[in-house]
Amino acid sequence: MTSELRKVLVRLAKVLNKENITWALGASSLLNYHGLVDTVNDLDLLVIPSDIERFEEILLRFGEKEFSPPSDVYGTEYFGEFVIDGVNVDVMSRMKITNHDVTYVYPFDETSIVEKWMIDNEAIPMTSLEEWYILYNMIPNREKKVKIIEAYFKDHPVKYPHLLKRTENLPLWLIEKLEALL
Repeated sequence: MTSELRKVLVRLAKVLNKENITWALGASSLLNYHGLVDTVNDLDLLVIPSDIERFEEILLRFGEKEFSPPSDVYGTEYFGEFVIDGVNVDVMSRMKITNHDVTYVYPFDETSIVEKWMIDNEAIPMTSLEEWYILYNMIPNREKKVKIIEAYFKDHPVKYPHLLKRTENLPLWLIEKLEALL
């Protein structure tokens, strides 16, 4: 993760944590945290629906919101793209992915926050590899990231099996992959 991304992340974390917003970091930043990828291009933040208005107000203090065209794949209840000090920050709440003939809703909540990454004495709430394994399987063209996480799970046991078990509306082939991890 670049120093620019870290600076923006820590600045946001200070305010979000102080305001008791339920949020967490995911996607490539999560993979980077686990040492699985070197490159992180943006910050992907998740927030619970009841905190989204305050979350957006806070982000607008730091940067600008970009226009996001509608998507056939993502039916996310809230999706915002922000630019803060030249860093792209994507914010999602009630992420929905329609692919493989199903619509999967990521049940992000307090249970999804499994660790805290300390950067410059600020706690960054982290989502799990288990949940991102599901998401990357559902998101089109993320096979490389699926394979990276699968390789990780070959050498490391699943830490949060309950997060794999609380899923709904997944294709059968993905349910079988999740059962194989358990």
